[in-house]
Amino acid sequence: MNRLVATLVLSTGIWSALERPAFAAFDCPLVSDMDSKATQAKIAQILPGDDDLTNPDKLKAAIVNLKAGGIGTDLAVNNLIAAYCPKVAANAKLSDTEKTDRVQSFAAMITQLVYTMDP
Repeated sequence: MNRLVATLVLSTGIWSALERPAFAAFDCPLVSDMDSKATQAKIAQILPGDDDLTNPDKLKAAIVNLKAGGIGTDLAVNNLIAAYCPKVAANAKLSDTEKTDRVQSFAAMITQLVYTMDP
């Protein structure tokens, strides 16, 4: 439980990027502020491409691979959210509120998955 609270606290950058006033345009968080270039490169090699983050099997495999690659739980959560967000942002059919709702739902789901899956 303490690890979950710690990750949620560390993920404040992700959440604050998503909690914008109603008049602000939808914007995705920048991962470059959270990770070193070497860590970013390692994560980019592990994460599935394009729409695969919506595929449950590929998403679970990505989590296992991130953990096996030594990526910490908080970085795994943050990077999965940051990888998913641009796909939602690019969907012109969604309002900014709908985009925020989708990313926040994904963030809640991914946080639970990352913390409950064995490495």
